[in-house]
Amino acid sequence: MFPPDLCKELECLHTQAPVHSLHFTKSAIAEAFPGSMDEQFDEQPVASGSIAQVYKARLSYKGALHTGMLAGKSVDLVTNHCYYDVTCECAHTT
Repeated sequence: MFPPDLCKELECLHTQAPVHSLHFTKSAIAEAFPGSMDEQFDEQPVASGSIAQVYKARLSYKGALHTGMLAGKSVDLVTNHCYYDVTCECAHTT
């Protein structure tokens, strides 16, 4: 239906899209979880897609209070790219 070259380029938008800055990520976390910027997270995103990027993180005590998860739990931290409304969420990992 579509040329193979176009399909190959579009595949990159799924998990290899350009990343937004670490500064933006930290701002999104601060806005989503006021007063809980104690999370430990890898500063390099695991993946960046067309809408958001994902980081591996470990919840702080304050972050645990905001999410209802246990402090120290490994989570995926998802931040929307800066051209979307700022949202940030955590999902537990196994």
